[in-house]
Amino acid sequence: HAKQPNIGSGSPTCITCSKNLLVVGTFHGHILIFDSQRVKMFLKHENEFGTISSIAINADETRLLCGGGKGGVSFWNIESGEVLRVVDYIHASFSSIIAIKYTSDVNYAVLADTSGSVFFLDTRKKDFESSCVFTGSRGEVLAIQPLILNRKEEKDVFMGIEPICIVAMATVSKFIVVS
Repeated sequence: HAKQPNIGSGSPTCITCSKNLLVVGTFHGHILIFDSQRVKMFLKHENEFGTISSIAINADETRLLCGGGKGGVSFWNIESGEVLRVVDYIHASFSSIIAIKYTSDVNYAVLADTSGSVFFLDTRKKDFESSCVFTGSRGEVLAIQPLILNRKEEKDVFMGIEPICIVAMATVSKFIVVS
């Protein structure tokens, strides 16, 4: 066992994977990106971002979204390791991000916060141009999952629906699907 340097990342807090990458978010706001051989990249926020509470990789593995325990969202270029933007005011005040996911379109994402609300994000816009698709006042959303068509098994019956973003949301008492 070789002694590893201590990088002060804290414990792992969330994990996600794609076809070629494994990404781990940590308690101290660091992001470790692994490929099949090694740690490919180590990302660290410039300012105090807080704990990484949720992470998502887009389908073409070029962008990474991180939701923070303090409510911020950071957007990264995976190829260069550059942070493209950090936005602190997307959702309800004093709420942490509990889930962030890309939809079937690599430019759009959906997030849920601890207030139970769900927001749709356009990552092409400077401030993500978010819109609330479900408010926590009607029941707190506990889980979100984009329903993405598996392109390998695409059949003629599904042709033309690729641009439609469908998201499933679960509350304690309801299961809701929006498009």
